[in-house]
Amino acid sequence: MYLCTRDPSIDIPPTASSLLNIINYSITKSGLEGQLLSIIIEYERPELEIQKTKALQQEEQLKISLASLEKKLLEQLATSHGNILENLTLIKNLEENKSKANTIEKSLEQSALLSESLDNQRKAYQFLAVNGAKLFLLI
Repeated sequence: MYLCTRDPSIDIPPTASSLLNIINYSITKSGLEGQLLSIIIEYERPELEIQKTKALQQEEQLKISLASLEKKLLEQLATSHGNILENLTLIKNLEENKSKANTIEKSLEQSALLSESLDNQRKAYQFLAVNGAKLFLLI
């Protein structure tokens, strides 16, 4: 037995829900376009999809390391005793963190430029994904 509904908040009694497998087939046009574009790029230019994936992973790692530096900086400031301006090790650590943060910021900017370049190359296949999504939704 199948139960089909467009209501996403259907209230199924617990006795019936234990017997059912609920599958959500709702899809948005933009989500479908993104999936189709990924499939098309993977088929036509797999190196482009690999570069995009690596760029996203690298960007996430850089953001994590930047957050880690910020957390470390706050911990050092919170645990310092006495006059902060006279604590030479704290000042040295602050300078090191600042230089690391600047390096990470530059890397993030380069990653954003690379991501933009890859997105521009992917746009060449965008019309296929748009038309594929239209065809899917039409059917």
